[in-house]
Amino acid sequence: MMVGGWRGRDMREWIGFLGVVFLGCCAAGWAEELVWKTRTVEDWTKVLQQSLEETRRPAMRDQWYAAYALGQYGASAKSAVPVLCKRLRKDWGEDDYVRAAVALSLGEIGDLRAVRSLVEELDSPYVAIQRNTALALGMLGETLKEKSPDGVPKLLTLLESSPDRTVRANAAVALWKIARHAAVLPFLEQELASAKTLDVYQGASVVIALASLWSEEEKKRWTPLLIPPLASRHPQEQDTARICMEALLSLGETAIPELEKSLVDAREKKYRSRLVFLLGKMDNQVARKDFLLSIVQGADTEEVRLAALRGLTSGCPERKEAIREAMVVLINNESTSAAMVHEATLVLKSLEE
Repeated sequence: MMVGGWRGRDMREWIGFLGVVFLGCCAAGWAEELVWKTRTVEDWTKVLQQSLEETRRPAMRDQWYAAYALGQYGASAKSAVPVLCKRLRKDWGEDDYVRAAVALSLGEIGDLRAVRSLVEELDSPYVAIQRNTALALGMLGETLKEKSPDGVPKLLTLLESSPDRTVRANAAVALWKIARHAAVLPFLEQELASAKTLDVYQGASVVIALASLWSEEEKKRWTPLLIPPLASRHPQEQDTARICMEALLSLGETAIPELEKSLVDAREKKYRSRLVFLLGKMDNQVARKDFLLSIVQGADTEEVRLAALRGLTSGCPERKEAIREAMVVLINNESTSAAMVHEATLVLKSLEE
């Protein structure tokens, strides 16, 4: 059963529409003009205004795109907020994806007049609307406490009891941005320590969303929980491993000591390569570049040596000549594989930039 009760015919139409949007966006990109820019804020607002009428309403897909387009205009679309709020509250049935798009656009526009309407929709029976409403409220930030005191309790309820992982994750991000709520940290700890891959994935996505708001001490808390998924070898868990790498990169240099400790014990080549790559990306100090060079020139597996090469693409002026010389030697060595030559060439190019 689809969220919001989409019927088979409606769903096929919607999938077809997404294909049209994708192709339209590609064509717009080639023409150096985005589709949503082809009409004004007033034009898109009119589409949603007509959708409030009992008869001759625009097709759902047109309503969805109008809502999306207004969000792309950001603060320039503030004149559309009253109509967007009305459309958010208007439930025509089987239109939850349209109203979800409206909720997200209200967050992107950033007008505080939308707070009350958004908070009301946290009680929506539709998961798509809950997800985007929580996300939008997080975009509006701490002003929510003043505009709608019941917003935080409702978000807390979603964090603690929603069966949907993305709703919980979006509520966590909103609660931290709005109130630095104490419930967020134990929730995040639980997600990252979970045996369920999707829980870990959502936890890592929350880390990425909040890393820029944390102190150095707060960042250190998450590194030990993000490293273990990097050791995964199961094909179905590779997306989780990748997002954990992104989360560790978002934590920056605070993650380096734990990564170094893990590298000492890492034996499996994929795990080692991921740790080496992260260390190279996080730190441009001379000692780190010397360490990466030693791996490139050493007897480790090719996968690990390739990861070290990729880490050398982020510059270190003090070791520029040493890196250049090592790359030239590597490229001219007949026993060097094509993959290693390719990466070494990229390193050389990066030195010229």
